[in-house]
Amino acid sequence: MAAEVNNDTAASAQALLHEIGQMRPWYDLALAERGRTTVGASALDIEEIAQFVTGFLGEDWPDAPYEDMPRGESFKHACQDLQAYYQEAVAAQPGQATARSGEIVDWFWDKTTAGAILKRLESVCAASDDTVMQHMAAYMLLPRSQTGSVGGGSDGRMNPEFGTHQS
Repeated sequence: MAAEVNNDTAASAQALLHEIGQMRPWYDLALAERGRTTVGASALDIEEIAQFVTGFLGEDWPDAPYEDMPRGESFKHACQDLQAYYQEAVAAQPGQATARSGEIVDWFWDKTTAGAILKRLESVCAASDDTVMQHMAAYMLLPRSQTGSVGGGSDGRMNPEFGTHQS
């Protein structure tokens, strides 16, 4: 799996859809074994999630998919669903039942196209004029293991384990 994303929205969407296709048999196995999933907060299927999320890499952001759910909330749920899809799929793979959660988190953020896209979206959202999307970038999109922040990161300090910027 690739962990590289370029600025071409269509190419990023295609790369993500390809990777999702590679994960699908494992996700389907996980769903069959467990009889349930945590994917679904966005009310979009995984291909729609890929298209919606990568749409924010472009200049013209997509509209909210549903009238009763604002765009920022839809974006948050779609990102959570994308992560859940991958986590459930990888957990179904042989040898992963004993994997530490940190290993799965690191795999997602460092080795997948989905993780790379969400990392790219963090800077896109932070630079936007939309305060909801700025909030997503600051507090919700990436885990602290990826941002290196202490606490919520709002104080601007970095954890020495992850970075050197400290006040």
